[in-house]
Amino acid sequence: MRAAVLLATLLVVAVAAGSVSAATTTSAKDLILTSSDMPSGAKRVKFGTASGTIKLPKVVTGKAAYAAFRFKNGKTTELVANSAGVVTSGNAHAAFLNLKKKIGTNAGIKTLRLPKYGDEQVGYAFGTRVAGASVVLVRKGSVIWELVAAGYPLFSKAKSTSELEKYAHKAAAHVG
Repeated sequence: MRAAVLLATLLVVAVAAGSVSAATTTSAKDLILTSSDMPSGAKRVKFGTASGTIKLPKVVTGKAAYAAFRFKNGKTTELVANSAGVVTSGNAHAAFLNLKKKIGTNAGIKTLRLPKYGDEQVGYAFGTRVAGASVVLVRKGSVIWELVAAGYPLFSKAKSTSELEKYAHKAAAHVG
């Protein structure tokens, strides 16, 4: 039960990151992971687009896309969630800082060192005895994207980090 709550929380974080982003000429749907990026047998459990405004203190208006996939990885059930959006260059840094602050204030979170995926990024890992997760938030130019890799049972920090790096590499390729 606790693992399910953790995974649901992670998906909400991923969707929240997407709701901040604003579309310009690039479609946010083209920036997120697809079924072909996942292992055989992965089920898409969430997909959507969002639009609206958020005050950062200035207002950013726009659209974003997000998706999540669930699959078996050995004895572990894994969830990979990805969101992305495009904002004007001046707002991208402010939106990134806003999201970084929201993610980094969760209890029990530890900072991760990851390969460079963009101009600004932050990575975190957290977990319990039965579940673990890693998240990366990246700004590259005017694109902001986030990826979460989580799993249960017995999904260690090392395993969640290696899975995060594998799918973050694919997500970064979508962004360009």
